[in-house]
Formats: sequence, C-alpha cells, structure tokens
Amino acid sequence: MSLGWHRGAGRFVTAAMFSGLMAGWLCSSSAQPAPASSVIPVPEVGLRVAAGFHAHWFYDSRLTPNAASLAVDAWGRVVVGGTGYIRILQDADTNGVVDRVTLFAVTPGSVTALASEGSGLLAIVDQTLFRYRDNDQDGVADGPPEKLLTFTGPPNAWRTLRQGADRWWYLLCGAGDSPQRGFLPLDSSPVSITEGGALYRFNPGWHEYEVVAHGLRQPAGLAMNEAGDWFTAEGDTSNDFALPWYAPAAIHHLAFGGHHGWRKAVGMSESDGRARPDYYADTVGAITDVGRARPSTLVAYQHHSFPDRYHGGLFVADWLYGRVFFMPLEMQGATYAGVPEVFLEAEGRSGFAPTALVVAPDGALLVASGRGGQSGICRIQHEGPDRLVRDALQLVKSAGTLESTLAVPHPWEAWSRAAWEPVAQRLGPEVYIRAAVDPLRPPEQRVRGIEILVHTFDGLPVREASVAAHAPEPEVRARAAWALGVKPHPGFTRVLLDVALDPHPWPRRVALECLLERYLELENFPLQPALRENLGHPERRIRQLAAHLAARLPQAAWDKLRQGLATDARTRLGAALAFLEREPGTAWNTNALELSLAAWNATSDTELRTEALGLIIAALGDSRRVQPGWDTFAGLVLQTSFQGHTMDLRRLRLTARSAFPSGQAVLDAELARLLAMVADDDTRTPRKILERIQATTPASLDFHYLSVLARLPTVREPSLTTMTANALTGLGRKLANVPPESLAGWKPRMAELGRHLFARDPDLAEALARHNEIARPALLPLVPLMNPAQQRLAAARYLAAAMRDAKFPCTPDLLQVLALLPPEQTRSFLRRRWPTVDMARQWEIAVELSRAPEPLDRPIYLAALEATPLEVVAAGVKALSALPPDNSARNIAPVARTLKRLVTLPDQTDLRRETLRLLERQTGRTFSVSETNLPPGGLVAAYQPVWDYLSQHYPAALKGTEAVPTAALNAFEQVLRSVPWAKGDAQRGAARFERACAACHADPLRAPPLENGVGKRPPLELFPHIAYPQLRVAEDYRLQEYQLANGQSIKGRPIFEGMEIRLLQTANGVVRLRASEITRTIPAAGSLMPEGLLKGWTPADLADLWSFLREYQGWR
Repeated sequence: MSLGWHRGAGRFVTAAMFSGLMAGWLCSSSAQPAPASSVIPVPEVGLRVAAGFHAHWFYDSRLTPNAASLAVDAWGRVVVGGTGYIRILQDADTNGVVDRVTLFAVTPGSVTALASEGSGLLAIVDQTLFRYRDNDQDGVADGPPEKLLTFTGPPNAWRTLRQGADRWWYLLCGAGDSPQRGFLPLDSSPVSITEGGALYRFNPGWHEYEVVAHGLRQPAGLAMNEAGDWFTAEGDTSNDFALPWYAPAAIHHLAFGGHHGWRKAVGMSESDGRARPDYYADTVGAITDVGRARPSTLVAYQHHSFPDRYHGGLFVADWLYGRVFFMPLEMQGATYAGVPEVFLEAEGRSGFAPTALVVAPDGALLVASGRGGQSGICRIQHEGPDRLVRDALQLVKSAGTLESTLAVPHPWEAWSRAAWEPVAQRLGPEVYIRAAVDPLRPPEQRVRGIEILVHTFDGLPVREASVAAHAPEPEVRARAAWALGVKPHPGFTRVLLDVALDPHPWPRRVALECLLERYLELENFPLQPALRENLGHPERRIRQLAAHLAARLPQAAWDKLRQGLATDARTRLGAALAFLEREPGTAWNTNALELSLAAWNATSDTELRTEALGLIIAALGDSRRVQPGWDTFAGLVLQTSFQGHTMDLRRLRLTARSAFPSGQAVLDAELARLLAMVADDDTRTPRKILERIQATTPASLDFHYLSVLARLPTVREPSLTTMTANALTGLGRKLANVPPESLAGWKPRMAELGRHLFARDPDLAEALARHNEIARPALLPLVPLMNPAQQRLAAARYLAAAMRDAKFPCTPDLLQVLALLPPEQTRSFLRRRWPTVDMARQWEIAVELSRAPEPLDRPIYLAALEATPLEVVAAGVKALSALPPDNSARNIAPVARTLKRLVTLPDQTDLRRETLRLLERQTGRTFSVSETNLPPGGLVAAYQPVWDYLSQHYPAALKGTEAVPTAALNAFEQVLRSVPWAKGDAQRGAARFERACAACHADPLRAPPLENGVGKRPPLELFPHIAYPQLRVAEDYRLQEYQLANGQSIKGRPIFEGMEIRLLQTANGVVRLRASEITRTIPAAGSLMPEGLLKGWTPADLADLWSFLREYQGWR
C-alpha cells in the first residue's frame, strides 16, 4: 500500500482502490512485502529464510570488511569488492564454504560495483570506473588498472554495471550523478535531454554511448530478465513521509526512452527534485511499491536450482531492514505485475544488511552484507534434489549439443557464456536459424536461438525474422523484433512495422522500441499507420513510445500524421505528448494544451481525464519550486505566468471549477492542483476544497487540499476560518500515532503551509490558538507563527495536554513552545519528564531549567556538565554557580570531571575559568592557576595544583577521571623502555598486524583507518594507545549507550541513524535497533578497540610491530 496519495503502483488508481490504499495510512502503517508462507529461523547465521531453503556463511567477515559488491567471473569464481580490495573466493571442494582466497587487486577506495569482462574485471571504485586485466589468468590483476570513466556524484553513490545480450555495457546512476565522458551521446540515443538518474549504455569499446532511460531518483541495482527487460529498485523518500509527494520504495521495469517520474527542481541541483505521480501521461510508473525500504541491489533468477515459481522472478535486497524479498514477474500487457514477499530477513537485532546479490553457477543465491552492516557473504540454496542442475554447465561443455546451449541457465553471465559460446561457435549459425523458426520447438528454445544468433553471429535474417514474427507465442514475436533492432538487415523496417501492429502489447512494445532505436536507419516505409494506431493504444507505455517516435518525425511527415489522427481522447493525449516532446522547454505549448483540453472534453473516463490534467499542466510549463522556503507549493505553482493568455486562463478556471468535485479521489486531487495553479478566484472554491477534507481522508491528502487552499486568493469569511482550523486540528489528530522520528520532513513543510494560510486568513491563527484540539504534536510548527498572545495561549494548551498524557512526545518543538511560558508554569512538567526522556532532550530541559535556577534541580544541572554540546555544559555551570555552595563529594565530582575535560580543549578559556570558579565555590578553596604564557601542552601542568588538592581531600571526586590507572600506565611504560626498537623485523610485524589488527582497521566503519606514516610517532607515545585504546577515542568513534524499553542497554558506535532504524557497531558485531524501542541515549565510556591486544607480547614482538608501522603505506 502506498503512503503517498499520488502513487499508483504503475497503474491507475480508482476511487475505491484509493480508499483502500489510504486506509492503512491512517494507522501510520506502510506497504511492506508480504511474509513468505513460512520463514524458518537459521540461528547460526542470524537469519530467517523461506521454508525449503538453507542458509549458511559462504565466507565470514574476516577478509571481507564492508563488502559492497559481488560478481562471478568467467571461471565461476566468486569475486567480492569492498574498502580497498578485490578478492577472488573459491570453493574447490564444493562444500559451500570458501577454502581459497586470492587478492586480485588493491584498490584506491571502496569497490561499489563489479562485472566480469573477458579474463579481467570492471570495477567502480569510489568515483572511477576501472578496467583490471588478468591476461595470464593467474587470478591477480596485471599491473595498474585502466581508467575508463569518472563520475560526478559522491564516492559512496549507488551505481550498477551490467552487460546486456547485445554486448553493450549498461550503467545505472542516480540523480546528481552521471559519467563524465567528454563527448555527447549518439544521435540515436532514445533520450536526448537527461533528467535525474539514468540508465546509460556504452558500446564494448567504451567510446560511444546512449541514454536509455531517465527520471530516476536514487536507483539501486540493475537486473535483466530472460525477456531482455531491465529492472531497478528505488528507496522511499523517507524525509517526505506523510506528505502528499511521499514516494514509497518501488520496483521499476525500465522503459526504453522513458521518464520515470523524478523531476529536477528549477534552479536547483540535479538531485534536488520531487517524484511525479505515477499516473501522469508522461511518466513511466513503477510496477509495484514496497513501502519503507532502502533497496541496495536486485537480481533476476534464471536458474532451475530453485523451485519453478522462482524462475524468472526478482530477488531484491533491502539494506535498511536487513531483508531480501522475492517478486514473481507475470506478463501484464506491455509490462509486468508481481507481489513481493519476504524471502529472507534478519532475525532479532542481527546487523545483516544486504548490499549485493549474485546467482552462483550451481544456482545458489549469494548475499553479501556490508556497507556499515554485518560483513560477510551468505549462501542460500534449496534443500531439494538439484544435482542435475548443478551439472548443467558441465553438460554443455561435454555434450556440445544444440539442445544443451538452448537450455543453459543465466545465459548472459560470464560463467555461462564461457560454457555455451565456444559450443555455439563450433555449431555455427545455421542450426540456430532453424531452431528460431521451428514451430515444434518450445518458445523458450526459439527465443534462446534468436538471442544466440544476435550475440554470437550476424543476427536473424529478415526472412526468418518475418517467420518468427508470426509465431503463435508473443515472446517469440517480440524477440524476433528485438533481433532486428540490435542487428538490422535489409528490409527490417517492414517487419518491425508489422510487429508494431501486433495484437498483443508485448511484441508491439518491443517493435516500437526497435523503431525508436533505429530511427535514423529506417528504410523508406511510412510510419504514420503504425503511429496513428499506437498513439491511441490503451497501454500507456505504448502511447509513450509512439509519442517518442512521432516527436522525431520531420515536419512534413508530422503534419501528415496529424491529418489522419482519430479524435478519441487517448489519441489526442498521445498527440499532445508528442507535441511536448517536439517542442521541449516551450513555456506555453498551445498545441499540446488544445489537444489535452479536447481530450478532456471528449471523455468522461476518470483515468483519461486525470492524464489530460497532467498534460495540461505540462503544456503550461509544468510546476516548479518558486523560491527557497516554498517546497510545500512546488507542485502547485507554474513555471510561467499567464500574461498574454487571459482567455486560456479563463477557460482553464471554468474547466476545473465545473468538474470539481467529481467524487473520484485522484481526479479531484489533480483538479484541485490545477485550481491552485490558475489561482482560481471563485469565492465558492475554498469551501469546496475544505469540504473534501473528511474524518476518513488520509492526512497526506488533507495536506494537499490545505496547500491548495493557501494558493487561492479569495477573501475568507468566518465560517471558512472555522473549517480551516478544524481541518488543521483534524490533520494533527490523524498524525497523532505517527512516531516523531518518522516526521522529519514534516516540520518545515507544515511551517510553510501555516505561514501562507495565516497570510490568507488573518483570523485563522487566533481561531487555531483557541481551538480545543490545537495540542497535537504535528501542529507544533504552527505556534511560532502566531503573535505573542496567541503563542502563550497555544503553549498553555500544549502544557495541559502534556501534563495529562505521560506519553505525549517530549520533542524539541514542544520544549521550544513551552519556553514561551514563564518558568514557574513549566518547571514541574520538565522535572517530571527529565528522567524519562533521552539524552538530547535531557540537555534541552537542563538549559530551560537553568533560566531560573532552583536548588531542587541541582542533579539536573550536574548531569548537564556531562553533556556533549558545550553550550549545555555552560548552562549547567552558570546554574550551579547561582545556587548555594555544596561541598559534598558527589556534587564536586561532576565539576572535577568537567574541568578535566576542558583542560584538553585549549580554546575553551572562558568556560574553563567559570568551571574553576565553580569548583572554588564548592570547595571553599582558591587555586593558584595561571594560563598566561604557557608552553605547548602546558595546560595539564598548570592545573596540577587542583588535582593534587582533590586527590588529598576529595579522592572520590577524581574517581573515573582517569581512563587508565596511573600505575598500569607506568608499568607498561617500563616495558616499552626495555624494547629493542632498532632490531624489529617488519615482515614478522606485518604478520602480527594481520592477525591482531587488520580485520578492524581495514574497515573504517569499525575502526579509524591507520594513516600513512603512523610509525613516525615515538613508540613511547604510540604504544600506550594501542595497549589502552580508551586513553583517547577519536571523536567519530565515541560510543553511545542505547537504553531500550525492555530494560536492556546496548553500547556501540552509531553507523547509521535513520528515522526508524539504527545500526550500531558493537564489540560483538553490528546490531540493528528500531527507533521505537529506544527510550534513552547517553554517552558511554570506552572504545570498541579491545583492551589487552598486546597482552603476552614480548619486547621483540613489540619491536616487530613498530618496524612494520614505521614502513606502513596503507593496509589492504
């Protein structure tokens, strides 16, 4: 189910479907893949797997830290890439566990994508695509790699590389990222102006390219199924959760030349934009939504090792929630349909985070986990008999028959091609031509024969292609057309035009794609008959392809096409889309506007009318972001003005007014959008808008209608003020059960909406402040927009609500609003909530209570001294300084610890001085400390009189201020002085580093990477930090303690902190927590680096490690 009201899961959403989609939203749930019929725990790997399958570790994390990519090379060996390495993994005894590892290459960064190329590999390393050669086939790269491409996006962007059946390389990048080429795409490129993320394809020599599809946001993974279609997955726009333009995670069937909905914001960066509704006529919708997820990759399963229901389906990895779900693909018109189900998922708090998927030659599914999650590679295999399938590739090599090459699994993988291609070349093309036209063969064998002809030989001759194009099976007809598109032969245009009129939409779509691909080479056959029929086809993908082709026609041919067009609504919409493509960037496309209005008037069909509205908006120049701070209205304001178009403005207003409301939810939402864009001045429109907001409508739709209301210029009468206030409070009520962490993007958008609503209706703020239901967390951003009197009135209502409800979220926004009241009114509430909230809220409460310090709050001020933000520490020092002195050891200890901390921060002179004065007040003692003219590092010595006094009179106050007891440090220093540093052996030291240190320091998410030249530090300075890592913990590696609702607590370093999920690196591995189970977060002492690493080492061992570190130039 979709959380954003505009998502249609790639199909049109009727009113009944819309109501069903929204029902779950009101319960703050989200669409998620259905669980498998039975998911069985596998405790040894911390996973649950679908019944009938077994999971075990193929390779653990010791030498695959932060694994990010997988591939299988031409020899069937698994290749893994991560931070700084590419390794080849072999299972020589075929027991499902790696028994041999070869370092293929040391890389200059993280390997985010891998692909096999001949005897070598292609690898995307940070922002560069490299070619690694291995001509001697020894499993080790032959020297430095060749640089093929660089990318404009960040190093950690999700990018994917695959080779297609046409031998071209397909490269997928997200919005704001693209390959830097230095040359323009081919004139034959189906996309000429790229927007958002895109699918590029490069010829095998990497010197020519085309843009195949675009309009993606942040796609992850690229898979080709047996029909040659490409798929990708996108994560949800989590910051837009509960807003009208929220887009859930989705799976896309990529359309040739198609735009998939992500529109760049005007004047902003390429990655700054918004997803268009799936039901717009110019948008290729997703084939399914999967709710809250962050997909990382996907693979099309084309093996027979798994049961038949898995053959041809997609496995999709979700990094965020630690899942892999499976979606069977079923042909539906010109595209696919399917319902995802959970196939594999992390059990309990397992940090399993899948980043890469590959299918091994024996049909097992390999899943790499990393990129911040638990590192390792898991192997999933079916427990049924599959010996014959395991031997399939060997059968091809040994039998060498036509049938064996027609049945090979995963034919376009390098390991599969290495088995069947030599056999095919020996057999020659004639046997495959006969197979392609043999009506007695199963359709999958005929298709396979066509593919081999295209991939290995000169393609399918036209005569045989014409025969195959009349086969009874649509997949054979489609593949025959594809063959002529990839390798055209004389007469190919006539065959493609025939298939473009096929009764089945599948081959019709493929033929139109091929006509578009080969447009510049088409022979002298008229395109108009095929275009006339396809511009009005029921399938939107086919209409879009016909429009792409029509947009390329010369003017004379275009004029001829228009003369013979049908006048039905669909055909007019197709022609309007072609006009928009023929005249890109036109601020006011009169032709497209007239055709869209004519289509609107020619039909009462809800779907077609909704598409017409989208094309009307596009013809007017499309929506835009007006200026910073107007994100709420980005989809409600046109890029162009109506100056000089008064008659069109009047006609558009009348059209939208007369049709609104229609009673169809999606159509009404789009009519309201158009009313906002044309700034409708009818005084009846605001009431009609507000009447669409009901107790049962979803909050995202309410927000949309309120945003439309804010754009309407008419004067508000008192009854409309009351209706608007009721709508806003109802919106807050509908969001009451949504966790605050899920509404990260809500606050700025709600503030924008409120600011414009208050400007339109001067009485609205007062009505809202006095409303009995104002005290809703989601409405807090509205309070600062009110005048002071209204703010205090609203704040009092929030205080009363929070006092009544112990579960009322104590958020920063609530504390900000309560700060509008006098301290004496809020102090009791803040004291009550302080022990129950997390660390960050405690700090905010301490700052608020410090405005008027009272002795009863001394424990809170003392706790503030331990805060990370120094402004909170300063507030605590100031509050304690205003209270009567208290010389008890329990009150002096936090002050002493704070002073000790500040001595390590030389720039905090003022705060250190105030803290020293506080300590003097508490102890009644004046210390002779001077910071004037100190040598470097002299602060510690300057404050020695303080520590001497405290150790004598308040020894308990210094307890815990030393990370390591002085006696232990002194004893270790004596050991270090006895080490023969000059006699160490670097090679033995490297071996010790490998055993004790490499696994962590090779993964920057677990430990700071060692810097080159680390051994230049004196050993007496360096080695105490190795023996006692808690002496100084790097800022980015400090630990947090997470206290959970069940009473447990977990200490670790945060790796990822999303709205609903936290990933922590703990001493025992990566742990996944849900935000809903965390009650408090507090700083924790210690280090993930274990103490005692050097225990039992001899002086000679220490000298060896020192020799290695002195020569250290990077460890991989």
